[in-house]
Amino acid sequence: DLEAVIAAKTVDLPKALVEVANERTEKKISSDTDHLVVVLKKTPKIISLIKKLQPQTILVGFKLLVDVPMIELLNVAKASLEKNQADFI
Repeated sequence: DLEAVIAAKTVDLPKALVEVANERTEKKISSDTDHLVVVLKKTPKIISLIKKLQPQTILVGFKLLVDVPMIELLNVAKASLEKNQADFI
């Protein structure tokens, strides 16, 4: 429940928390269908909404990068802190 998350004093969010959702279909899927295609759509990033809705929340974000130089990791972490108004990365 997003409202409960926003009301919390501290929020720890994994970076890739639900970044896609399936699109709803208007009709029932036939049981005669042999192949199904799932269409995904991008969803808003929850982490970027937290501080806008609850500025006093302590926001902890996470960022995973593999096989990158330390300077790149630090630059990406700093950018994420600023973009999402996080308190810690």
